Amino acid sequence: MNANIGSNPSYIWRSVLTSQSLIQQGIGCRVGNGESIHVLTDPWLPLYQDPYVRSGSQSLQGQKVSALMDHHQQWDVDLINDIFDQRDADIILNIPVHNGVEDSWYWRQDQLGNYTVKSVYHILQENKHGQNLTPNSGFWRKL
Repeated sequence: MNANIGSNPSYIWRSVLTSQSLIQQGIGCRVGNGESIHVLTDPWLPLYQDPYVRSGSQSLQGQKVSALMDHHQQWDVDLINDIFDQRDADIILNIPVHNGVEDSWYWRQDQLGNYTVKSVYHILQENKHGQNLTPNSGFWRKL
């Protein structure tokens, strides 16, 4: 997810990286033990439009979600309420914690969490919202 173009990229690598922003828009993390999810840089909040933490406390830099849990592997309510703004704290405290289960990635655009070409197409259409391709413009019938 954080790969860059490099100094001498092949055509295939350039093509893969072109889709990186689309993947970032649709991917999400399910919290298990919280050991592989970065608090500030991974999309782990269960929201369709804005799955990233908005609170930007310096103490969260480089921290994993597991640092927000107590020794019983439950959310540390006092810590979360102290560090995060109200929006983030409310969302985090409503996320179920699954002890002994590893974190997992899923595709947020699909009910089952599976990547589909159709769901990426919907992201592309949402991104083109400002363009002049309305459903009744005749473009789609011609296509």
